[in-house]
Amino acid sequence: MIKCEGWFKSYPVGQRMYPVLKGLEFEIDTGEFVALMGRSGSGKTTVLNILGLLDHLSAGTYWLAGQAMMGHSSRALAAFRNTFIGFVFQHFFLLPRLNILDNVCLPLQYYAGDRDQAYAHCLQLMKRLGIAEFAQQMPAQLSGGQQQRVAICRALACKPKVLLADEPTGALDAQNSEEIMSLFKELNEEDGLTVFMITHDSELAQQSQRVLHLVEGQIELNTQELSG
Repeated sequence: MIKCEGWFKSYPVGQRMYPVLKGLEFEIDTGEFVALMGRSGSGKTTVLNILGLLDHLSAGTYWLAGQAMMGHSSRALAAFRNTFIGFVFQHFFLLPRLNILDNVCLPLQYYAGDRDQAYAHCLQLMKRLGIAEFAQQMPAQLSGGQQQRVAICRALACKPKVLLADEPTGALDAQNSEEIMSLFKELNEEDGLTVFMITHDSELAQQSQRVLHLVEGQIELNTQELSG
C-alpha cells in the first residue's frame, strides 16, 4: 500500500536548512497496522504529513497504492488524499457550530463518488461506533472519547484505504484510550483497513502488528515485528 524510498526532508531555520529526514525508507503492506515511535522532535509528524500528502519531500519517492505521489498538482494530490486517506488527530478538530452528523459528513463536500451512498455509509458508521444517538447534538455536549469516535467516523466517511493517526489517544483517559485502540484493531482486522499510527506510548504501540522506530531521521534497523 505504501512504499517510501530515500526520503529526505529539511526545513529552513534562520539562514540554514535543518534536516529532519535523512534517507528514510520503509514499506507498509495493504491491511497492516503499523506504529511509528520516536522522541519528540524526531520527525514523526513530518512523516505522517508527507504520507497524508499535506507536506512534500525535499528528495525521495513515495508510492501510494501503486501510484507515484511526486510531481502532481495540488488539486491532484487533494483528489488522492480524499480517495485514499483518512486522518485522526490527538485533538478532535470538530467544528463547534455543526452538529455531530454534519461533522461526520463534512468530507463529503469534497467526495467524488456517490454522495447518497457515502451519506448512508456515514450513518452506518455512527451506529457501529455507538454515536448515532448523538447525531443532532453539538460537539461540546460529548465526552472526549465520544468526540474521538466522531472524528474517526469523519475520517472514514469517504471510505479511505489508509487511516493515519497522530497520537489518537493523547487527549483521552485510560479507558477511552483502550476503547479507541480496540476500535482501530477492529477496523484493521475485520475491514482490512491499513492503519499507520504515530505514538510516544510504547504500550499503545505494542497493540499494532509492527513497530517502527524513527531515530535521527531514519528507521532503526531493529524494527520490531509483533504477533498482533
